[in-house]
Amino acid sequence: MFRLVACGIPSIIGLVVLVMVAKHRQVLVVDDGEIKLQAPPLYVQEPGHEKTGHKYLYDSQLGWRNIANWNASTFGHELTTNSKNLRDREYEFQKPAGAKRILVLGDSFAWGYGVANRDIFTEVLEARFARDQTPYEVINTGVSGWGTDQEFLYFADEGVKYSPDVVVLAFYLGNDPVNCSGSIQYGLHKPVFVDMDLTLANVPVPKPTDESAQEITASADRHSLAVRIIEEIAKTCDSIDAEFVLMKFGVFQRPNHGAVRQANQDFEAKLDRIRDSIRYLDLDAEFQKHGLSFTQLTEGVDDGHWNVFGHQMVADILREFLAANSLIQ
Repeated sequence: MFRLVACGIPSIIGLVVLVMVAKHRQVLVVDDGEIKLQAPPLYVQEPGHEKTGHKYLYDSQLGWRNIANWNASTFGHELTTNSKNLRDREYEFQKPAGAKRILVLGDSFAWGYGVANRDIFTEVLEARFARDQTPYEVINTGVSGWGTDQEFLYFADEGVKYSPDVVVLAFYLGNDPVNCSGSIQYGLHKPVFVDMDLTLANVPVPKPTDESAQEITASADRHSLAVRIIEEIAKTCDSIDAEFVLMKFGVFQRPNHGAVRQANQDFEAKLDRIRDSIRYLDLDAEFQKHGLSFTQLTEGVDDGHWNVFGHQMVADILREFLAANSLIQ
């Protein structure tokens, strides 16, 4: 998500209209010692970006992604990205000798909407590993607004280069299935898998200035398609000898709302097809087991994303799950 779109939350429901920013002049760049003319990058910004600090880079394969080497602030909190477009510290693709890696895929919840760099659950988890002298790096590849389809495409092309030992998919039930169902989300073009065979369409992705591009809608049921993409992420993990964890959440925002409960039931029913072949962390159930309310997890962040305490709890719950399943030493 860019700004949270959650089923049944009137104060935050609705798609965000993005403001497109594009420069058309070419610029001189040096590439391997050769001077070339190159079009400058295209950016997308959120309404109110002066406050949120959110700005993204158009990408012809993924739709959009984080800007590399960016320093800004979000809601007054530190916001930085590394040279590989991640909201995280620098990591080389080559894994250091003796190190273990956990790679996290996700949208704005993983990206850390509304909190500072150090307060994102990925950073909290890595700091606790360091405190306990456990050799685990936690790499945050989250991008606001991405659907599970974009996360899979990123992982298969670039994320695998980090040689992760564990891959965690932070799956937000509130809009991840919707994000996978069409080629336009939040007013912005993106790739889309149009069927259960994962036939990819809308690539290269039309530029944000292209007003002639038409929306392409997937033919498959949104929850079925989401589970099919999750299955493919798990298969990709198998191919690189990495463990896969599906971490689902979204019911915690309105656990008694009929539409939310129905969406969860529909997703769980579709997940049954692959449930036995993956490790599944139902974060909503864990929140309930720990007696954590929506207010406790989000107070101070005005659109339903986790606050500092929420990220701390996610880090604790995820660590307990990894340990209980022998995924960390």
